[in-house]
Amino acid sequence: MATTDNFWALERANRRRIARLVASQVVVFAALGFGFDLSMGAVRFAAGHPAGFPWCTAAGLIFGIGQAMRTYYGGPGMVLGAVGAFPVEGDKPEDKVLIDVTREMALAARLPAPRLYMIDDPSPNSLALGRNFDDSVICVTRGLINLMDREELQSVIAHEMAHIRSYDMRLTMLVTATMLGNLGSFSQKLLAAFNRGTTALLSREREYLADAAAVEFTRNPNGMIRALQKIRDIEAPLSRASRATAPLFLVDPFESAGGVDEGLVGELTRVRSQTGKSEEQLDEEAEAVESGFIEEQYRLDTTGEQPVSTHPPLAERIARLRRLSETPTAAPVSPLE
Repeated sequence: MATTDNFWALERANRRRIARLVASQVVVFAALGFGFDLSMGAVRFAAGHPAGFPWCTAAGLIFGIGQAMRTYYGGPGMVLGAVGAFPVEGDKPEDKVLIDVTREMALAARLPAPRLYMIDDPSPNSLALGRNFDDSVICVTRGLINLMDREELQSVIAHEMAHIRSYDMRLTMLVTATMLGNLGSFSQKLLAAFNRGTTALLSREREYLADAAAVEFTRNPNGMIRALQKIRDIEAPLSRASRATAPLFLVDPFESAGGVDEGLVGELTRVRSQTGKSEEQLDEEAEAVESGFIEEQYRLDTTGEQPVSTHPPLAERIARLRRLSETPTAAPVSPLE
Protein backbone atom coordinates (compact mmCIF):
# COMPACT_ATOMS: atom_id res chain seq x y z
CA MET A 1 0.00 0.00 0.00
CA ALA A 2 1.24 3.48 -0.89
CA THR A 3 0.36 4.77 2.57
CA THR A 4 2.66 2.20 4.18
CA ASP A 5 5.51 3.12 1.83
CA ASN A 6 4.98 6.80 2.60
CA PHE A 7 5.07 6.07 6.31
CA TRP A 8 8.37 4.25 6.17
CA ALA A 9 9.81 7.16 4.17
CA LEU A 10 8.44 9.57 6.77
CA GLU A 11 9.87 7.42 9.58
CA ARG A 12 13.37 7.63 8.03
CA ALA A 13 12.99 11.37 7.49
CA ASN A 14 11.81 11.82 11.08
CA ARG A 15 14.91 10.06 12.41
CA ARG A 16 17.10 12.49 10.46
CA ARG A 17 15.08 15.46 11.71
CA ILE A 18 15.39 14.23 15.28
CA ALA A 19 19.17 14.05 14.92
CA ARG A 20 19.26 17.59 13.49
CA LEU A 21 16.99 18.86 16.26
CA VAL A 22 19.22 17.41 18.99
CA ALA A 23 22.32 18.74 17.25
CA SER A 24 20.75 22.19 16.96
CA GLN A 25 20.22 22.36 20.72
CA VAL A 26 23.87 21.52 21.37
CA VAL A 27 25.12 23.97 18.72
CA VAL A 28 23.01 26.85 20.07
CA PHE A 29 24.47 26.55 23.56
CA ALA A 30 28.02 25.98 22.30
CA ALA A 31 27.73 29.06 20.07
CA LEU A 32 26.47 31.15 22.97
CA GLY A 33 29.41 29.96 25.06
CA PHE A 34 31.87 30.81 22.30
CA GLY A 35 30.41 34.30 22.11
CA PHE A 36 31.06 34.74 25.83
CA ASP A 37 34.62 33.44 25.40
CA LEU A 38 35.32 36.02 22.71
CA SER A 39 33.72 38.90 24.61
CA MET A 40 35.62 38.11 27.82
CA GLY A 41 38.93 37.46 26.08
CA ALA A 42 39.13 33.82 27.15
CA VAL A 43 39.70 33.04 23.46
CA ARG A 44 41.65 35.43 21.29
CA PHE A 45 43.49 35.35 18.00
CA ALA A 46 47.13 36.40 17.82
CA ALA A 47 48.93 36.41 14.47
CA GLY A 48 46.10 34.40 13.00
CA HIS A 49 46.33 31.67 15.63
CA PRO A 50 43.83 31.03 18.46
CA ALA A 51 45.05 31.36 22.02
CA GLY A 52 43.48 30.62 25.38
CA PHE A 53 40.95 27.96 26.35
CA PRO A 54 37.23 28.22 25.47
CA TRP A 55 35.86 27.56 28.94
CA CYS A 56 32.42 28.97 28.20
CA THR A 57 32.20 27.05 24.92
CA ALA A 58 33.00 23.81 26.75
CA ALA A 59 30.43 24.65 29.43
CA GLY A 60 27.83 25.46 26.76
CA LEU A 61 28.59 22.22 24.96
CA ILE A 62 28.16 20.19 28.15
CA PHE A 63 25.00 22.06 29.08
CA GLY A 64 23.58 21.60 25.56
CA ILE A 65 24.21 17.85 25.67
CA GLY A 66 22.64 17.69 29.13
CA GLN A 67 19.61 19.66 27.95
CA ALA A 68 19.20 17.41 24.91
CA MET A 69 19.34 14.34 27.15
CA ARG A 70 16.81 15.94 29.50
CA THR A 71 14.32 16.60 26.73
CA TYR A 72 14.84 13.13 25.23
CA TYR A 73 14.46 11.09 28.41
CA GLY A 74 12.25 13.47 30.38
CA GLY A 75 10.10 14.66 27.50
CA PRO A 76 7.09 12.36 28.07
CA GLY A 77 6.83 13.33 31.73
CA MET A 78 7.22 17.03 30.93
CA VAL A 79 4.44 16.94 28.33
CA LEU A 80 2.05 14.82 30.41
CA GLY A 81 2.57 17.14 33.36
CA ALA A 82 2.02 20.23 31.20
CA VAL A 83 -1.38 18.97 29.95
CA GLY A 84 -2.47 17.62 33.35
CA ALA A 85 -2.71 13.98 32.23
CA PHE A 86 -3.10 10.98 34.55
CA PRO A 87 -3.00 7.20 33.90
CA VAL A 88 -6.17 5.43 32.79
CA GLU A 89 -7.06 2.93 35.53
CA GLY A 90 -9.77 1.05 33.65
CA ASP A 91 -12.28 1.15 36.49
CA LYS A 92 -15.03 2.77 34.37
CA PRO A 93 -16.89 1.04 31.51
CA GLU A 94 -15.83 3.70 28.98
CA ASP A 95 -12.22 3.34 30.08
CA LYS A 96 -12.38 -0.41 29.48
CA VAL A 97 -13.67 0.25 25.96
CA LEU A 98 -10.70 2.57 25.41
CA ILE A 99 -8.27 -0.12 26.60
CA ASP A 100 -9.86 -2.76 24.34
CA VAL A 101 -9.84 -0.46 21.30
CA THR A 102 -6.20 0.48 21.90
CA ARG A 103 -5.17 -3.17 22.05
CA GLU A 104 -7.03 -3.83 18.81
CA MET A 105 -5.35 -0.96 17.00
CA ALA A 106 -1.93 -1.89 18.36
CA LEU A 107 -2.47 -5.35 16.92
CA ALA A 108 -3.55 -3.87 13.58
CA ALA A 109 -0.45 -1.64 13.52
CA ARG A 110 1.79 -4.52 14.68
CA LEU A 111 3.08 -2.45 17.57
CA PRO A 112 3.15 -2.92 21.36
CA ALA A 113 0.10 -1.50 23.11
CA PRO A 114 0.94 1.98 24.40
CA ARG A 115 0.28 3.24 27.91
CA LEU A 116 -2.96 5.19 28.22
CA TYR A 117 -3.40 8.57 29.88
CA MET A 118 -6.41 10.84 30.32
CA ILE A 119 -6.91 14.61 30.39
CA ASP A 120 -9.98 15.61 32.37
CA ASP A 121 -11.25 18.14 29.84
CA PRO A 122 -14.57 18.28 27.91
CA SER A 123 -12.87 19.19 24.63
CA PRO A 124 -12.47 16.11 22.37
CA ASN A 125 -8.82 15.57 21.49
CA SER A 126 -5.90 13.13 21.75
CA LEU A 127 -2.14 12.92 21.37
CA ALA A 128 0.70 10.40 21.13
CA LEU A 129 4.24 10.71 22.47
CA GLY A 130 7.24 8.67 23.58
CA ARG A 131 10.84 7.84 22.72
CA ASN A 132 10.23 4.47 21.07
CA PHE A 133 7.54 1.84 20.49
CA ASP A 134 7.92 0.27 23.94
CA ASP A 135 7.81 3.66 25.67
CA SER A 136 4.86 5.10 23.73
CA VAL A 137 1.87 6.85 25.27
CA ILE A 138 -1.56 7.72 23.92
CA CYS A 139 -3.44 10.39 25.84
CA VAL A 140 -7.12 11.19 25.28
CA THR A 141 -9.45 13.75 26.80
CA ARG A 142 -12.56 12.84 28.77
CA GLY A 143 -14.52 14.78 26.17
CA LEU A 144 -13.29 12.47 23.40
CA ILE A 145 -14.40 9.36 25.30
CA ASN A 146 -17.82 10.84 26.01
CA LEU A 147 -18.39 12.05 22.43
CA MET A 148 -17.20 9.16 20.24
CA ASP A 149 -18.90 5.88 19.50
CA ARG A 150 -16.73 2.77 19.32
CA GLU A 151 -15.92 3.02 15.60
CA GLU A 152 -15.00 6.69 15.88
CA LEU A 153 -12.84 6.05 18.94
CA GLN A 154 -11.18 3.21 17.07
CA SER A 155 -10.30 5.57 14.22
CA VAL A 156 -8.87 8.21 16.55
CA ILE A 157 -6.68 5.65 18.34
CA ALA A 158 -5.60 4.28 14.95
CA HIS A 159 -4.57 7.81 13.96
CA GLU A 160 -2.40 8.08 17.09
CA MET A 161 -0.91 4.61 16.47
CA ALA A 162 0.11 5.90 13.04
CA HIS A 163 2.05 8.74 14.67
CA ILE A 164 3.79 6.19 16.87
CA ARG A 165 4.65 3.98 13.91
CA SER A 166 6.23 6.84 11.94
CA TYR A 167 8.15 8.24 14.96
CA ASP A 168 6.17 11.46 14.67
CA MET A 169 5.52 11.13 18.38
CA ARG A 170 9.25 11.32 19.16
CA LEU A 171 9.92 14.30 16.91
CA THR A 172 6.99 16.39 18.12
CA MET A 173 7.68 15.38 21.73
CA LEU A 174 11.26 16.65 21.49
CA VAL A 175 10.11 19.90 19.88
CA THR A 176 7.48 20.39 22.58
CA ALA A 177 9.77 19.44 25.48
CA THR A 178 12.41 21.87 24.23
CA MET A 179 9.93 24.74 24.23
CA LEU A 180 8.57 23.71 27.64
CA GLY A 181 12.05 23.61 29.19
CA ASN A 182 13.45 26.63 30.99
CA LEU A 183 16.36 27.41 28.69
CA GLY A 184 16.86 31.08 29.31
CA SER A 185 15.34 33.95 27.37
CA PHE A 186 17.64 34.33 24.34
CA SER A 187 18.39 30.65 23.71
CA GLN A 188 14.74 29.74 24.27
CA LYS A 189 13.66 32.21 21.59
CA LEU A 190 16.20 30.84 19.12
CA LEU A 191 15.19 27.22 19.67
CA ALA A 192 11.48 28.00 19.85
CA ALA A 193 11.54 29.80 16.50
CA PHE A 194 13.41 26.89 14.89
CA ASN A 195 11.11 24.30 16.45
CA ARG A 196 7.87 26.06 15.56
CA GLY A 197 8.96 26.38 11.97
CA THR A 198 10.00 22.72 11.84
CA THR A 199 6.69 21.54 13.29
CA ALA A 200 4.54 23.74 11.07
CA LEU A 201 6.29 22.61 7.90
CA LEU A 202 5.84 18.94 8.86
CA SER A 203 2.35 19.01 10.34
CA ARG A 204 0.32 18.94 7.11
CA GLU A 205 1.98 15.88 5.66
CA ARG A 206 2.03 13.92 8.90
CA GLU A 207 -1.62 14.58 9.76
CA TYR A 208 -2.82 13.58 6.30
CA LEU A 209 -0.73 10.41 6.42
CA ALA A 210 -1.94 9.54 9.92
CA ASP A 211 -5.55 9.98 8.79
CA ALA A 212 -4.90 7.69 5.83
CA ALA A 213 -3.14 5.15 8.07
CA ALA A 214 -6.15 5.13 10.40
CA VAL A 215 -8.17 3.98 7.40
CA GLU A 216 -5.48 1.40 6.64
CA PHE A 217 -5.72 -0.01 10.18
CA THR A 218 -9.53 0.06 10.53
CA ARG A 219 -10.65 -0.31 6.89
CA ASN A 220 -13.28 2.23 7.87
CA PRO A 221 -12.80 5.78 6.51
CA ASN A 222 -16.27 6.78 7.67
CA GLY A 223 -15.24 6.30 11.29
CA MET A 224 -12.45 8.87 10.94
CA ILE A 225 -14.69 11.22 8.96
CA ARG A 226 -17.42 11.12 11.62
CA ALA A 227 -14.86 11.64 14.40
CA LEU A 228 -13.41 14.75 12.74
CA GLN A 229 -16.89 16.09 11.96
CA LYS A 230 -17.94 15.75 15.59
CA ILE A 231 -14.78 17.50 16.77
CA ARG A 232 -15.30 20.25 14.18
CA ASP A 233 -18.81 20.91 15.51
CA ILE A 234 -17.76 21.20 19.16
CA GLU A 235 -17.14 24.74 20.44
CA ALA A 236 -14.82 23.80 23.30
CA PRO A 237 -11.12 24.71 23.15
CA LEU A 238 -8.78 22.57 25.24
CA SER A 239 -8.06 24.50 28.43
CA ARG A 240 -4.79 22.71 29.28
CA ALA A 241 -3.21 23.19 25.86
CA SER A 242 -0.50 25.72 25.04
CA ARG A 243 1.26 26.82 21.87
CA ALA A 244 4.11 24.49 22.85
CA THR A 245 1.90 21.39 23.19
CA ALA A 246 -0.54 22.17 20.36
CA PRO A 247 1.39 20.28 17.61
CA LEU A 248 0.96 17.00 19.52
CA PHE A 249 -2.82 16.89 19.37
CA LEU A 250 -5.18 15.18 16.92
CA VAL A 251 -6.67 18.57 16.01
CA ASP A 252 -5.55 22.10 16.77
CA PRO A 253 -6.73 22.63 20.37
CA PHE A 254 -7.31 26.31 19.63
CA GLU A 255 -9.20 25.80 16.37
CA SER A 256 -12.66 25.80 17.93
CA ALA A 257 -11.72 29.03 19.69
CA GLY A 258 -11.23 30.82 16.39
CA GLY A 259 -7.74 29.56 15.58
CA VAL A 260 -8.68 28.31 12.12
CA ASP A 261 -7.95 30.72 9.30
CA GLU A 262 -11.16 31.26 7.34
CA GLY A 263 -9.24 32.65 4.36
CA LEU A 264 -7.32 29.40 4.01
CA VAL A 265 -10.49 27.31 4.31
CA GLY A 266 -12.20 29.45 1.70
CA GLU A 267 -9.29 29.11 -0.73
CA LEU A 268 -9.16 25.34 -0.23
CA THR A 269 -12.92 25.14 -0.81
CA ARG A 270 -12.47 27.07 -4.06
CA VAL A 271 -9.74 24.68 -5.18
CA ARG A 272 -11.84 21.62 -4.34
CA SER A 273 -14.89 22.97 -6.20
CA GLN A 274 -13.08 23.14 -9.55
CA THR A 275 -14.40 20.84 -12.26
CA GLY A 276 -12.54 19.16 -15.06
CA LYS A 277 -9.49 18.32 -12.97
CA SER A 278 -8.31 15.02 -11.53
CA GLU A 279 -8.16 14.37 -7.80
CA GLU A 280 -4.35 14.33 -8.04
CA GLN A 281 -4.36 17.80 -9.61
CA LEU A 282 -6.72 19.11 -6.94
CA ASP A 283 -4.49 17.63 -4.20
CA GLU A 284 -1.42 19.30 -5.71
CA GLU A 285 -3.18 22.67 -5.87
CA ALA A 286 -4.45 22.32 -2.31
CA GLU A 287 -0.96 21.45 -1.07
CA ALA A 288 0.47 24.50 -2.89
CA VAL A 289 -2.12 26.73 -1.20
CA GLU A 290 -1.31 25.29 2.21
CA SER A 291 2.46 25.57 1.67
CA GLY A 292 2.14 29.24 0.81
CA PHE A 293 -0.05 29.80 3.85
CA ILE A 294 2.46 28.09 6.16
CA GLU A 295 5.36 30.13 4.77
CA GLU A 296 3.42 33.36 5.35
CA GLN A 297 2.44 32.29 8.88
CA TYR A 298 6.04 31.43 9.70
CA ARG A 299 7.14 34.85 8.47
CA LEU A 300 4.54 36.51 10.71
CA ASP A 301 5.51 34.27 13.63
CA THR A 302 9.15 35.37 13.48
CA THR A 303 7.99 38.98 13.77
CA GLY A 304 5.62 38.18 16.64
CA GLU A 305 2.52 39.10 14.63
CA GLN A 306 0.80 35.72 14.49
CA PRO A 307 1.36 32.15 15.75
CA VAL A 308 2.03 29.38 13.25
CA SER A 309 -0.90 27.03 12.70
CA THR A 310 0.00 23.47 13.70
CA HIS A 311 -2.63 21.49 11.77
CA PRO A 312 -4.28 21.44 8.36
CA PRO A 313 -7.92 22.58 8.33
CA LEU A 314 -10.43 19.92 9.36
CA ALA A 315 -12.45 20.59 6.19
CA GLU A 316 -9.47 19.57 4.04
CA ARG A 317 -8.74 16.47 6.12
CA ILE A 318 -12.38 15.40 5.82
CA ALA A 319 -12.35 16.04 2.05
CA ARG A 320 -9.33 13.76 1.58
CA LEU A 321 -10.87 11.04 3.74
CA ARG A 322 -14.06 11.17 1.68
CA ARG A 323 -11.96 10.34 -1.36
CA LEU A 324 -10.79 7.19 0.44
CA SER A 325 -14.37 6.30 1.38
CA GLU A 326 -15.31 6.33 -2.31
CA THR A 327 -12.67 3.75 -3.30
CA PRO A 328 -13.74 0.09 -3.40
CA THR A 329 -10.75 -1.03 -1.28
CA ALA A 330 -11.75 1.18 1.63
CA ALA A 331 -15.13 -0.38 2.40
CA PRO A 332 -15.98 -0.28 6.11
CA VAL A 333 -14.81 -3.49 7.77
CA SER A 334 -14.29 -4.15 11.47
CA PRO A 335 -10.55 -4.89 11.89
CA LEU A 336 -10.97 -7.86 14.21
CA GLU A 337 -14.16 -9.51 12.98
